[in-house]
Amino acid sequence: MYKIIQCGCEIIWEPLDKNLGFAVVEEVTGKKGTAENPVIVTEEERDKIIKLYAERNHDPVEKPKEEINPDIAKKIEKDLEDFKVQTALAQAETFEKVENDKLTLMSALAETYEANLGGNK
Repeated sequence: MYKIIQCGCEIIWEPLDKNLGFAVVEEVTGKKGTAENPVIVTEEERDKIIKLYAERNHDPVEKPKEEINPDIAKKIEKDLEDFKVQTALAQAETFEKVENDKLTLMSALAETYEANLGGNK
């Protein structure tokens, strides 16, 4: 058991294996603590205690995260930019086609309207 004071807060560590916890704290600090009277430790001592306890308790070791390869990141970024350009071009092409179709329909409607007006006279 140990106690550390950070930012005005008391943090008390109670390990699952109390016997191992007491032994590690005593080994690192040279002081014997109890559940009612934990040893006050520094940050460096706390880090050593955590490391030793994890090693001796056979805690699973967290594997370092794989770093993203900069070449892959650049390729993905380039692919994304290409996709954005292709999407913009496709949107522009679709808009142009819709506008042309709209113009064709409006012309046909105008011709039909004119033809109907000419037929009523």
